[in-house]
Amino acid sequence: MEYTIIIVATLSVESIFLSTYLTNTSNELKEDTKDNTKDSNKDNNINRPKKPKALLDFKFINNSSDFLTQMNIIVSLLNILSKNSSNYKYNNALREFCTKYCLNMKLVNEVLSLNNQLRTLCEDIFKLNKNKWSANLEIPSSKSQLLLFQIILSGLIDNIARKKIIYDNSGNEVDNKQNKKEHKKKIIYECNENNVECQIHTDSMLSKELPNYVAYKEIIQDSNKANLVTVMAIQPEWIFNLGGELVNYSFEKLNLNLEPLYSNKDDIIYCFLNMKYGYKSWEINNVKVEMTETNSNNVIYRWFARLLLEGKIIDGFKAYTKFLDPKPNVLTNPVCILPKVTSFINLFKLNKISTKKELLSKITTNKNK
Repeated sequence: MEYTIIIVATLSVESIFLSTYLTNTSNELKEDTKDNTKDSNKDNNINRPKKPKALLDFKFINNSSDFLTQMNIIVSLLNILSKNSSNYKYNNALREFCTKYCLNMKLVNEVLSLNNQLRTLCEDIFKLNKNKWSANLEIPSSKSQLLLFQIILSGLIDNIARKKIIYDNSGNEVDNKQNKKEHKKKIIYECNENNVECQIHTDSMLSKELPNYVAYKEIIQDSNKANLVTVMAIQPEWIFNLGGELVNYSFEKLNLNLEPLYSNKDDIIYCFLNMKYGYKSWEINNVKVEMTETNSNNVIYRWFARLLLEGKIIDGFKAYTKFLDPKPNVLTNPVCILPKVTSFINLFKLNKISTKKELLSKITTNKNK
């Protein structure tokens, strides 16, 4: 919850970096930029770079998300400020931190204030004890970051852009990789909610990575170009899981060129399907999603039975696969009506067994009867 609160606080203000697009937004921000520059000049040992990320510690940077980069910065700042109790030491530590990392001190102060207000609201709403908050937050683990990515996307599901598809004279899509010379200098992103063609802002941590799909906070447009500001890379499967009514798919269009597979780690069967997303009905192919009873129209039980006999779920079955007649692949053939095949599939369907955990639980229950 603490990480999410910090992200919400940073989203409520402009980018906390002293940056070119910030200085053009209002006179008030221009004046604040001048004040920060004066403070930085007081310390002859600190040189202000052209790009904020040039001075960022490696531990701050998340090359896939500007949101998490800003969150990491605030987390580290909070840890420093917690060690400075007096107002003088607190303000001095804040000023030094903002100067060192080229941060807009006024906006950072706003983020800190909003963070405190949101914490207080959470304490009141969820009846939390103040001691519940961590005294020293750490940069989130990879697992926590993955969850934060999806939390952020759930709030920005309309703000998605993709690399613009280039078409040849015949109307076929052209792979960007085949046109490196043409796209070397500039890669355009198209947004799903409008017809604006954008670039990822040069101050973004993703300005060199240029992923296929991104979620963004806002678009800032000047006379020459439109920039996606505060960006993060996203995966098509996240869009599938979080897109709601914006996602349209049919399990009948399951891509059987990529057969479903079982993950021992997750105890889940994954399949690959084609979907359409958003107001422009973008076609996104080969999206890896969890196969369920609902989205597969019960086909999951056929695949669980097949993968079980092939030894993909329980290794011990591999030794017996060669003796089976017919072979396990007949279980996923929809036109097969062999009685023994149908009966075997119905064992899993009637008992709602589509995971290893459910299978072992059922076996244990039957043993105890």
